[in-house]
Amino acid sequence: MVKKILLCDDEAHILRAMEIKLKTSGFEVFTALDGQAGWEFLEQSDSLPDLVITDCQMPRLDGLSLIRKIRSSSSMSSLKTILLTAKGYELSEEDLKNELGIEVLLTKPFSPRKILEKATELTSDKPAENPFTKEPKTEKVSPKTESSWTGPTFELKEKPPEQTKQLKTKR
Repeated sequence: MVKKILLCDDEAHILRAMEIKLKTSGFEVFTALDGQAGWEFLEQSDSLPDLVITDCQMPRLDGLSLIRKIRSSSSMSSLKTILLTAKGYELSEEDLKNELGIEVLLTKPFSPRKILEKATELTSDKPAENPFTKEPKTEKVSPKTESSWTGPTFELKEKPPEQTKQLKTKR
């Protein structure tokens, strides 16, 4: 099933760059030029997106207020959110996560690849694995039996999940 993302940002070039990156990676993307337009989309939508990515500073309704409205709505309170901000050092990520349930805080400037990585992680149907606590899987690879190969057997290690994702999404 295609995952849906709502993007809210008043900077059209940032909005467009994120939209292109996410659409070309298979997401269905909806855009809004401010928090109020994003909120109206959510209220009128027949099916909610899987993720909301919003800028912090926008006209009409800022990103923090949008997330507060989402959290206060019984039908939307469990929506996953990413907050984008140019005020990275002014906002405490810990406080935002505790008070508003924001999953990720990204400081501008950011890479569209980082947005894709976080969006994929948050919309995944399976729980995220911590590559630092999990031993990499190994697989013995031996020559084919019908071959005349008599050389050594090699042990291959799989790449960590985030490296694999980057390789798949490079264009």
